[in-house]
Amino acid sequence: MSKERTRQPYTRKNLCYRCQVWPAAKACYLKPTTSEGKQCPEFEPKAEQPNKFHAETTYSNMMGRGFDSKLEARRAEDLRGREIAGAISDLEYQVPIILSEYPRVALHVDFRYKDQDGKVIWEDSKGKETREFRVKRIWAKQLYGIDILLTGVKRK
Repeated sequence: MSKERTRQPYTRKNLCYRCQVWPAAKACYLKPTTSEGKQCPEFEPKAEQPNKFHAETTYSNMMGRGFDSKLEARRAEDLRGREIAGAISDLEYQVPIILSEYPRVALHVDFRYKDQDGKVIWEDSKGKETREFRVKRIWAKQLYGIDILLTGVKRK
């Protein structure tokens, strides 16, 4: 009779501390308690996936923060300049609008600010308006009466 190999129960301790793969998946088996910090031989860093619409993350020195696209960074710098000049006030970035609690659906609008008349302006910078965004934009209009101003949009 051959001895059957007994499997260890799948717990967090059984995972490789680097690649987080079960030993049954034929990956390495290094205990997470190793203090030497050995690198898993199966570990390969994930290549950074490009953006769906080829937008490049851009850091703005003027703003002191990063933005999801060059278009958004340029618009933020323009709005910041207008805020300093006094044309607008209360400029905010990446403002969430909760459309549904369950399932959780939210729309993150790039900018919210008040113009000189005190009217709240919601603005989003898009290189291309997608169907998903159009649906969420209409949804926000119906729920809260928010008109979202689009800048830089190429319409179909």
